[in-house]
Amino acid sequence: MRNDSNPGVRSGLVAGFMAVAVAVAGCDLTTPNPAQIEDADIRNPAILNALLVGAESDYGRGLTQLGGGGLAIASGVLTDELVHSGSYVGLEGPSWGLAGDHWVEAQSRWSEPSRGRFTTENAIEVAFDVLTAQDLDPQSHPGVARVTFFAGMAHRALGDNFCNVVYDGGPLQPHTDAYPRAIEHFQNTITRAQNRIGVVQADPELTPGEVQSAVNSMQTLIQASNGAMAQTYLIMASEGMGDQYWELARQHAGMVETDFVFSFTMVSGDRNSNRIPAWTRSRTETTMWGTPFADWGLNVDDPAAGGDPRVPYETPMDAGEFERAHDNRRPAWMQRKYTSVGNNLPLVKGTEMRLIEAEVALAREGDIQTMVNRINEVRAHHNEAAPGWWRDLLGPDPLEMLEAGTDVGEAWVTLMRERGIELYLEVRRLSDLRRWQNTPGRDFVPFEVVRRDAGTSDPWADQKVWVYSRERGETVIPPNEMCLQVSRDEKSSNPNIGG
Repeated sequence: MRNDSNPGVRSGLVAGFMAVAVAVAGCDLTTPNPAQIEDADIRNPAILNALLVGAESDYGRGLTQLGGGGLAIASGVLTDELVHSGSYVGLEGPSWGLAGDHWVEAQSRWSEPSRGRFTTENAIEVAFDVLTAQDLDPQSHPGVARVTFFAGMAHRALGDNFCNVVYDGGPLQPHTDAYPRAIEHFQNTITRAQNRIGVVQADPELTPGEVQSAVNSMQTLIQASNGAMAQTYLIMASEGMGDQYWELARQHAGMVETDFVFSFTMVSGDRNSNRIPAWTRSRTETTMWGTPFADWGLNVDDPAAGGDPRVPYETPMDAGEFERAHDNRRPAWMQRKYTSVGNNLPLVKGTEMRLIEAEVALAREGDIQTMVNRINEVRAHHNEAAPGWWRDLLGPDPLEMLEAGTDVGEAWVTLMRERGIELYLEVRRLSDLRRWQNTPGRDFVPFEVVRRDAGTSDPWADQKVWVYSRERGETVIPPNEMCLQVSRDEKSSNPNIGG
């Protein structure tokens, strides 16, 4: 089952949506400051749907947009997915293993996802007020159900990527405080989607086709929410928040079909365009060179060398040498997972659910055979659904099946690599590498990535290690913890944050 019911996120700023809606409704716009929108204006039934879609748009904007490519690029260079190869110091720092709060990019990297969290939750509150005033049930409104899901994902984005979370001018809180909030939203999404299904099935004025379409849309949202809960419970379990979350992760993962995909819809030429290609291809501010994913993935310019087609990349040549990236030094090895601003960003995938089941089996029972079986289910699914170019380059079964070994340490390396490949550049790696350091019963296995350069003209002399460096004077980030800092703007303007 694929998510084809997503209507897309073709919104501008929420303020822009509301201004247009108010104008259409014939309201008086001659206010002292046209840029200000009063709270009463927001609670206008005529613009409710625009408000809900606009809030969803705000969530997506933080994923790949400002701050040097948003969370996708920042988390990519801080982990082992990408290496900096340009001129942006706000990307160079994380690529060195730093997580400063002072770079220009750090300000929007924090503010955009934070705004997405605020606007999605505020949209729920406004919708409840508006619908209740009309004697309508907000608990069965499809737009409310949908924005509730994205409110949960917004909390997840903050918890997954930052050292701390801050809510509405409050103090710095542990990043793990985001996860119970996310779970509550996902649970509410399921309840509201189920309520909506009951309403449409009982509506005699709807045609069978209209009923089925509405039911399909809500069932997709329910499956996405179960998948998001599985993702979140897995993090909570491996962060040591409670052993009960391991089984909950496995339980909710089992509710999602392997072929299920729920994506954030990116739109060409829109504020929700996918900007990952800009920062990994056209601008070459980052490169796959120097990463383990270049070793694991498929170089489409050298397919005979083999590799995993889930991580395709190209290595353009110039006069017999690798083309240089924007820094005129490192090779411009370009990822090909996203090549267009219209490429959607997956949020919940059934293939990840099988990997969650694999991880729970390994972490809880030491069951290597089940872990390998689940990985092979993922690989078999991809072989069956493989696009033509996979088979053209690699043959009828592009991904080979794995054999179960007996060494638990090797099994962890296999699982970590498989999960990294399956979720490459989906804004998931940072959370994984951080939580794996805390997973009971195993040691952190570092995959080597280029950090600081050698200070010579030869990029191949750069050291390929797994190192966390800290800037002089930084005291917030514990050693060996991977996370982005809350921005300095937030810290300096928030009286509840000391220091």
